[in-house]
Amino acid sequence: MLKDLLNHLKQEWDALISAPWAFVFILFLSFIVALYVAKWRYEGIIHRLKERIEALLEKLKFGETSLPGESILSKVIQNAGIFGVCETRRKAMKVFSKALSDEFKEIMVIGSSLKGLLQCYEYEEIANILRAKVEGNRNQVKFLFTHPVFADFRAIQEGRDLMEIGVEIIQSLEILKKWNVPSENVRFYLGTPTCFGIKTSKYILLNPYSYLSVSYNSPCLLLEFPEETIPDKSGFFYQEFNAHHFGAWDTKLSVRINDIGETITFFKGMLSEYAILVENFFAKGKSFH
Repeated sequence: MLKDLLNHLKQEWDALISAPWAFVFILFLSFIVALYVAKWRYEGIIHRLKERIEALLEKLKFGETSLPGESILSKVIQNAGIFGVCETRRKAMKVFSKALSDEFKEIMVIGSSLKGLLQCYEYEEIANILRAKVEGNRNQVKFLFTHPVFADFRAIQEGRDLMEIGVEIIQSLEILKKWNVPSENVRFYLGTPTCFGIKTSKYILLNPYSYLSVSYNSPCLLLEFPEETIPDKSGFFYQEFNAHHFGAWDTKLSVRINDIGETITFFKGMLSEYAILVENFFAKGKSFH
C-alpha cells in the first residue's frame, strides 16, 4: 500500500508542485498512512516483548533470577521449592518483604532474640509490615524466641557476653508489648536456634546459624509452597521446614506464657541465674574428671 502511494506521488510530482496545498495535504495523508501501517506491522511484536519483560521483572522481584535454558541442576532446585538464594539476611529481606505484604493468613517468625528484625534500623521496613499485620489481625503473627535459659549457650559460641542475648530478648518483648501482640502468640523454645526463619502460607525465608557467628551474616534460602498445578514440583524444602522447624511451635519444648509484661519482669530477675547455670554447665562439659 505504501509503495503504491509513493509511486503515485512520483508520477504526479509535476502537478503537485504546481498545487502546493494539494501537495501538503497528500504529504500529510501519506504520513498518516505510513504511521498506521507501521503500527499494524510492529504493534504485535512490541506487545509480546513488553509481556516478556514484565514477566522477567516479576521473577526478579521474588529472586527468580534464573533464565530459560539453564542447567538441569537449576531445574532440580526449582522443583525442590527453592526460588532464591541471598548472600545475607538483609538482601533476603528485601526480596521477602513483598511476600509479607501480600500475606493475609498466617506469619510465623523464629529466632533467638529477634534483635535484627525488631530493633535494627536496616530492617525497619519489615518490622513496620509485621506491626501493620498485627494491628490488622492480632492473631495472624506468631513469634517463637529462644528461651533465655538457653540464650547464653549461643552467646558463648558467638563470643558475646553472658546475658547479652537475654537482654535483647527482653527488649524485643517490650516492642511486642507496645504492638499489643497477644500473649498466646509469643512462645519460647527450650533449645538453641538452628535457623532464623519467617513463614507465610506460601513462602519461607530461612537463615541458618553457623557455629561461630551471628546468623544475619549467613546466606539465606527462599522457599515456596508447591503448586498442585505444576507437575514434579514437590517443594520438599518448604514441606520439611514447615513441618519440622516451624512445627516446633506446637511441641513440648515450646513454652507458653500468660502475659508479656509479667514475662519481661520474670526474665529480668532470672538472667543472672541463667548465666551462672550456663557457666557451670560449660565447666562441667569441659571436665572429664
